[in-house]
Amino acid sequence: MGADGVQRTDFPKDDGYYSLEWAMPPAPYMGVEPTLVEYDQFTDAVGQVFQVDLYIKNLAEAWHLSNASFKLVYNATIIDVIGDMGNVSVAPIWGTYTVTFHRDPDPAVLDYIEFVVKDPTETPGGTTPADELVASINFTVLLQMPGPPVGYIESPLDFTDVSFYDTVGPITPDAPQNGIVRIWNRLPLPLPWFESIPEETEFGPCPEIGTQFKVDIVLTGPDPTGLHYAWYAIGWQLRLLYDADLLDVVSVEEGPFLKDGPWNLHGTFFTSRVESDGMYGPHVVMAEMLLPNASTGEWDMTVWPNGTGVIATITFEIIRHDYPDNTTHSFDLTSVFGNWLISKDGTWIPVNETQIVNGTVTIYGSPLPGRQIDLYGGANNAGYGASSAFPAPYGGQGPNNPMDLVIPQSEVYLYALVTYNCWPVQSKIVSFEIQYPNGTAFAKFTAITNASGIASITFRMPWPCDNPEDLFGVWKVVATVSLADVLITDTMEFHYDYMVRIWKVTTDKYTYNHGEYVQITVEYGTHAQQSYPGLFTIVITDELGVPIGLNASYSFTIGGAVFCQYNNASFTVSIFIPKWAYAGYAYIHVNCYDKEPADGGFAWCPEYAPAPEIFIAPLP
Repeated sequence: MGADGVQRTDFPKDDGYYSLEWAMPPAPYMGVEPTLVEYDQFTDAVGQVFQVDLYIKNLAEAWHLSNASFKLVYNATIIDVIGDMGNVSVAPIWGTYTVTFHRDPDPAVLDYIEFVVKDPTETPGGTTPADELVASINFTVLLQMPGPPVGYIESPLDFTDVSFYDTVGPITPDAPQNGIVRIWNRLPLPLPWFESIPEETEFGPCPEIGTQFKVDIVLTGPDPTGLHYAWYAIGWQLRLLYDADLLDVVSVEEGPFLKDGPWNLHGTFFTSRVESDGMYGPHVVMAEMLLPNASTGEWDMTVWPNGTGVIATITFEIIRHDYPDNTTHSFDLTSVFGNWLISKDGTWIPVNETQIVNGTVTIYGSPLPGRQIDLYGGANNAGYGASSAFPAPYGGQGPNNPMDLVIPQSEVYLYALVTYNCWPVQSKIVSFEIQYPNGTAFAKFTAITNASGIASITFRMPWPCDNPEDLFGVWKVVATVSLADVLITDTMEFHYDYMVRIWKVTTDKYTYNHGEYVQITVEYGTHAQQSYPGLFTIVITDELGVPIGLNASYSFTIGGAVFCQYNNASFTVSIFIPKWAYAGYAYIHVNCYDKEPADGGFAWCPEYAPAPEIFIAPLP
């Protein structure tokens, strides 16, 4: 034997005196895997089965272990082996074994399983110390305390009376690697519910026949959790009742909550149908489900639907407007045959029906508003905006409402609708004044209302030679008209700005070696409320100005801002530093286009400056 306890055959054969000594191998010990089995407070643990494996760990062949015995201590009130040996599997290496269960009727006394294994069919362990499996046990959870309070109960998985023997005598073991089974008190899951959003929708008193509007169906729950992940929801179904004498259903669309969440690994199935009558009256019936793994039939996601989100959107069109009556109708949400939500196990999830929000729509027929002027507009925005007014509400429709973003040098279209009791007033002179962000006048115009009561003008935003960005900010438009000796006014503001602002460009470190990847994070924002295409490009140039890496793969949609607030976001890309890149200082160039320049694209904003610096080390 060598000093490490391993058998040697490479002895020297020269004449001489040799001393051969046997060194004791490291001490083995008992160990359980895993060392922690835990069930959280949202899991119904009772009846759950888990496996633990019992090992003689750090066992060297040199011990020639022939016999092992030990007790595994646990709390049979909390966990137990149902069916005894039916859920114990002894490793086949042990030619002879006995397994004995000792359960004390006193719950205050811990229970244990006694193992004796011997007569191995081959030498246990390894030439270098290894873990030798003794047995695998399937435990079943028997007890979980109710909560609140938040807390847990535990059962040990402790080794006692451990004895190892070789062919000569006992082997002294090291301290065992014990385990714990921790079962948190079961807390009742918060019940989810559904909402029809907006809760109140109002139209009129001006004519609204033909007007379309959207109603979102939202799945939610108590703040801040919303739908709790531990419901393991994979599908929903419901009905939305509506007044078919007042409204037509234009479309029913799947919402983003299930479709766009990280839990959508295999696609979704969405269906809807408009029922004109039946036992519920006119309604839209809808359902959606996350699809399982097609190969296994299992829902194998690691993140489950949680939070609050839109699951469906219904577009309605107003088909009746009664004057001078005011009418209110509700959008009542109901279940499908008593059920709303389903879990991955096929069980129905309860819903807090007392919290369900049923939306309403009110169409006013009175009082009529008298004299009105409505100023609204749009901008070309390099062909991506509008050739007239932005659609409501982005055009500033309504009294004193703001308009969406205008970009440099864009043509702007302004309109003023003059009415009396919602009826258009023709041939009125409307005055327009456009003001800089500092409140001074930029331009003044007049126009005459047409047969529809609309006066309109156009102009192009300025872009002077010197310091043109000084003009960025909130511009204001004022429209006035005198109607039957009464002056009426509307105002409208809009942001003048680049389509995109690049706020910050950072890297994961400063110094890099050839063959490494540079992780680049770009933070950006926009004032745009409507959607526009965007494409970021990131180029690294080395110390001699050679482009050494290009990433133009980040396409995104610009938009989603609220007036006077940037909608900010960020992304991260990787660029490889090739071997042929010149060592020294390198610089990162970030730009944003509408699309590839080779496809006719152009930049939405200037390149980020100053270009962030990194260092490419001259190390082998």
